[in-house]
Amino acid sequence: MRARLSRLSALACVPALLLGGPGCGIILGYGTPQPVKVVTNPEGAKVSYNGIPFDESVTPCVLHLHPSKEYTIQAVLGEQKGQGYVKKQIRIPVAVMDGVFTLGIGLLIDYLSGSLYSLTPSVVLNLGKSPPPSGSSASSGSGQKDLAPCPICGEPRGDETPCPYCGMD
Repeated sequence: MRARLSRLSALACVPALLLGGPGCGIILGYGTPQPVKVVTNPEGAKVSYNGIPFDESVTPCVLHLHPSKEYTIQAVLGEQKGQGYVKKQIRIPVAVMDGVFTLGIGLLIDYLSGSLYSLTPSVVLNLGKSPPPSGSSASSGSGQKDLAPCPICGEPRGDETPCPYCGMD
């Protein structure tokens, strides 16, 4: 009888050890808001995300965004009625973390907590004056436009919106 009780208590302890034992539910990314640094060139732009003004709204600044959502970050430099007004926005997509090497409860917890996702760690928006139109006298004599790199993927972008390589505005 004593052996049977010992065996039964050992079997009862197995689920408790599996549930309460050491383990990692968040194995991949951030389960909490992730810092995203916003830098503009020149500095001093007002920042908003998804149409909501950021409290500390002068660049450079750090936004704390939850990685399971997609955001649109907007930077405005100057007054809307003034001549120095420049407005740019960029979409920050959600990326699923690479390296999903396990299946099971850890992956499920990461999915439910938002840790499975990641955002771009920093955003750089160039708010400098746009290049002169191609018909003006300031354009290069070769007839080719200077292609500025995309701030996200670095590929030559030109004046196209969104970027033809990564889709960013």
